[in-house]
Amino acid sequence: MQYLFVGILTGIVSAISLGPAFFVITDTSLKRGFFSGAIVAMGISLADSIYVTLILLGFAVFFENPDYRTVFSFSGGIMLLIFGTGFWLRKHHQADSPSHAGNRLVNPMRSFLKGFIINALNPYVPVYWLAVVAFSTSQLALSGIEVILFFAATLITLLLLDITKSWFAGQLRSHIMQYTTIIFRVVGTLFLLFGLKLVLTSMNFWPVDVI
Repeated sequence: MQYLFVGILTGIVSAISLGPAFFVITDTSLKRGFFSGAIVAMGISLADSIYVTLILLGFAVFFENPDYRTVFSFSGGIMLLIFGTGFWLRKHHQADSPSHAGNRLVNPMRSFLKGFIINALNPYVPVYWLAVVAFSTSQLALSGIEVILFFAATLITLLLLDITKSWFAGQLRSHIMQYTTIIFRVVGTLFLLFGLKLVLTSMNFWPVDVI
C-alpha cells in the first residue's frame, strides 16, 4: 500500500502543471464540453504511459540522447506554433454553445489524437518521466511489482486529475463563453511562446536551463 500511496502523491505533483497539455485540456473543455476534454486527457495519459513503459524497458539512453532532444524540440516546437496560430485565428462564433457541446461528443478520435500528439511531441515529458523513474528505482529502491504498482497509481491519479480539470473547465464554460476569443488569444500566445522556445532550443539559440 505504501507504493500505491507514494504513487498517488507523485501523480498529484505531476498534475500541477501549466504546460501545453493543461491548456489543450482546458481549451477543448471550454470549446467542446467535458467529454471531449476528458478524451483529450486520455490521449495525454496514453503518451505518458508509453514513455514510462519505454523507459522502464531500457530505452532511457535513447531519450537522453542529444540528437533525440534536438529533433523532438524542433518537431514539438513546430507543432505548438501551428496550434498557437490556430488558436489566434479562432473567433468567438466558432465555439459550440454550452448546450450543444454538452449534449454530444465532437470528433472523439480527433480529441484523443490531439492530446496524444501534443504530449508525445513535448520533449520535456520523457525527461520528466526519466527523473521519476530514477527517483522510484534509486531513492525509493523499488523493483518488480513495486515499480508497476507505483507507476499504475501515478498514471491513474494523473489521468483522474486531468479529467477533473476538464470537468471544472466544462462547468465554467457557460459563464465565460463571451470571453472565448480572449481565451483563445491568450492560449494561442502561450503556445506560440512555448513553440518558439522549443525551436530556438533545438537550434541552440536558447540556453537549455532557461525556462
